[in-house]
Amino acid sequence: MSNGIRVVLSLSNPRHCPVAAASAQLGDDVHDVSLSSGGDTVTEEFATAGEFSHPKGSLERVFEAEGNSVYRFERTQGVGCPCERIDEFDVPVSTVDASDGDLSVTFYAPDVETVHDIVSSLQEVSEVTVHQLSTAGPDADGDPVFVDRSLLTARQREVLETAHEMGFFDYPDGANASEVAEDIGISRSTFSEHLATAQTKLLNAILAA
Repeated sequence: MSNGIRVVLSLSNPRHCPVAAASAQLGDDVHDVSLSSGGDTVTEEFATAGEFSHPKGSLERVFEAEGNSVYRFERTQGVGCPCERIDEFDVPVSTVDASDGDLSVTFYAPDVETVHDIVSSLQEVSEVTVHQLSTAGPDADGDPVFVDRSLLTARQREVLETAHEMGFFDYPDGANASEVAEDIGISRSTFSEHLATAQTKLLNAILAA
């Protein structure tokens, strides 16, 4: 019996994601995201310490306690948001958090092929950063993969190494993309391009092994 794979990844300003958009509007973290669907409508809730000055659409505050508020909104089913894309592979999303327009998602996939397909689908709506791939369960068999680092250009290696040293992959406590880019001396968009290309090369090498 397979133990499955735990995947932790983040998406930069993903399209069609009201939760990420809400965190950008708030300028504060969004957590405890939950959703339920019925017919063509999806109802979502999330908690945050922030407060909306001008809530958009159907967004309403339904609970407040100890400095946190719970907001609820409705949206149309089938908009192609990240959670819906993951669900298309019969993989439920475990946790969802958002900060400054970026989304952090955790889910459990049955195998590496499914992980690859999900990441490819998510890349259609956002830049994807994979923070962790780990086999679930303490008794999982090892599956080492050797990756040729010459696949990466010197700049791509510098971006990865600097991001790692500054804690970029320690979401959400490490440096953000702007801070890493500034340390290297490049723009955030250039940093994101190098990081995405490097990650794609490494993932292709690892998942194809």
